[in-house]
Amino acid sequence: MKKIIILVLSTCLLIPFLIPTTHASLFEESFEASFDSIIANNYRDVLEVWRNEGLRDDIEFEGIISPSSFSFASNQGELILDESYLSYLQNNHLPESSNGEVFKFNDAEDVIQSLKATIDVPEAGLYKIGIDYLSLTTSIGNIELEVKINGASPYYEATQIIIPTFWTTSSVFNQDRYGNDIMPKAEQKYMWSKYDFRDASRLYEQAILFKLDAGLNEIEIIRRSGYFKLGQIYVTNYEQYINYESYLKQYNESLKVKNLLIENEGEKLSYKNDVSIRYTTDRNPRNTPYALIESRLNVLDGATFSDSGQAIYYEIEINESGLYLMTLKSKVTKDHTRIFHTVTIDGKVPFKEAERVYFTSSGWENKTLVYDEEPLWFYLEKGVHTIGFEVNSAPYREIYYRINDVMREVNTIAIDIKKLTGNQIDENRDWDIIDYMPELSNDLNRFGDLIKQSYEEYKSISKASKDAEIGSGLKAAYGWLYDLASNPNDVPKNINRLTGTTSSVLQRLGLILPLIIDSPLTIDKIYIHGSDAWLPQANPGFFENIWYEIKRFFASFFSNQYGIQKNRDELTIWVNRSRQYVNLMQQMADDEFTSETGIKVNISIMPNEDKLILATASNSQPDLAMGVAGWRPYDFAIRNALVDLKTFDDFMEVSSRFKP
Repeated sequence: MKKIIILVLSTCLLIPFLIPTTHASLFEESFEASFDSIIANNYRDVLEVWRNEGLRDDIEFEGIISPSSFSFASNQGELILDESYLSYLQNNHLPESSNGEVFKFNDAEDVIQSLKATIDVPEAGLYKIGIDYLSLTTSIGNIELEVKINGASPYYEATQIIIPTFWTTSSVFNQDRYGNDIMPKAEQKYMWSKYDFRDASRLYEQAILFKLDAGLNEIEIIRRSGYFKLGQIYVTNYEQYINYESYLKQYNESLKVKNLLIENEGEKLSYKNDVSIRYTTDRNPRNTPYALIESRLNVLDGATFSDSGQAIYYEIEINESGLYLMTLKSKVTKDHTRIFHTVTIDGKVPFKEAERVYFTSSGWENKTLVYDEEPLWFYLEKGVHTIGFEVNSAPYREIYYRINDVMREVNTIAIDIKKLTGNQIDENRDWDIIDYMPELSNDLNRFGDLIKQSYEEYKSISKASKDAEIGSGLKAAYGWLYDLASNPNDVPKNINRLTGTTSSVLQRLGLILPLIIDSPLTIDKIYIHGSDAWLPQANPGFFENIWYEIKRFFASFFSNQYGIQKNRDELTIWVNRSRQYVNLMQQMADDEFTSETGIKVNISIMPNEDKLILATASNSQPDLAMGVAGWRPYDFAIRNALVDLKTFDDFMEVSSRFKP
């Protein structure tokens, strides 16, 4: 029996060596081909193919598909009447092909659902698709859709279209026991909105385009996640905004406002399209409100407002119709760069130049929105207007894609080299790698040229006077590539300079890539004003700043925010974590736990766990300690300072609240 088992095992081990290697290589080649086809099937490349075919995006057309004509299975959702939708259409002067009827998806969010609709277009071309929707999503997750045209998704981006949910955050802040402002919870804003489908990364300023054939076309919308109501579907040609010169000619010069000033706090926004956008504290004494010791939420935090597509909206009342300037007291929390925003008024971009207003200063400044150094005038009717600012990383799009392409090709070459040389680097072995990869030197030089081109374009767009992290990283990367290209036979020995280590080309580019499109802008004030209006100074003077720091220094001696103290009427907790961590815990305890239970909680920083031992010896230990090392109970055990929790009558009840 043993001999039979050994024979079977031996045969199994030999089988892989008896299979022709061509089958393995064919599988590998087919897998790589499939992967490459997925990578190549992106919007940028497909759009270029369509344009080379002569397809136009300016064919004048506006088609509307009413919910009553949607085709769907009974378990996918239902048509319902929604009076708020009809009011929305009327208030926004939108075409009314619906009598208030909307499609409501099934609320089973873990089930993929879809519907189909048809549209008849007069001429084959490139069109954008938009929808009216009302988000009903109860989580912070996004609504995600896939769009198919005539049974197929035209490119990868069409398989992951993100629909924003809007959020409001109260501008009235609760305070913790020390008088520090507490960041309020975000609440979902239920509102109908029109949205043209865009790429998920928001690297295109306007809507993505879809190829439609002449005649009937089927549009399928597949709901991947999220829950919402769907109104009309719009199919229109690409929108061309008028330029600023034409926009300004529509209004008389006399409409330019002179002395009026409307001021709005940056942290008092009306709503936002990303729940992660938060407020923070800035200690500039000119930022309002501020306090010497207490933390005041007085600015919109640029660290949370930096991703392309994130948008904030302010509802501002205008008392007099006219042309106004806009100035933001702001700072770019990123050195030696220029970031861009798109400005909207009541949901629309007023003119082409408003798509790319820029900000540069890494310090506080009153930045008036300009184009070619000329201030931009915006016409605002008397009444309430919604002014939006959306992060726009589109100017850096081609740089981002080019570096991404280079990274992919560098990785492919590195894998090919390792297939030839093995995964172990042999410093004593010489390779004639050109015999196997004759284009290696040319490829590395080409990669270097592409990265150098990206560096020069980045400098041109950002107007950077110095090479910060991005510029210096790109220079280092193309320098290494040129150096490797000059001695291609040494590349196998220096493969770690190409990929895989902390100082390789691939690693350096990987660190730079997200930074290129990172656009953090911190905002303290928004001014809507005339040309002669006086704006408060953005920064304190030298002596004002010195006096402020002196007052803050002496006030710190009377603050007990972080002192370790015990009160019989409070639950005392020591935490071995950072100050920011402890602050957050204290705020959450004051805002939620104490308000619900009436039990006061005092959370203090415990910089050294050894204090627990000393506190036990002096009978001044806290009620609870957190962030304690796993081995620390041993120290208490040898000092007879541990209690068996099972001896408490309610142990089972309390322990059931926690998962093991």
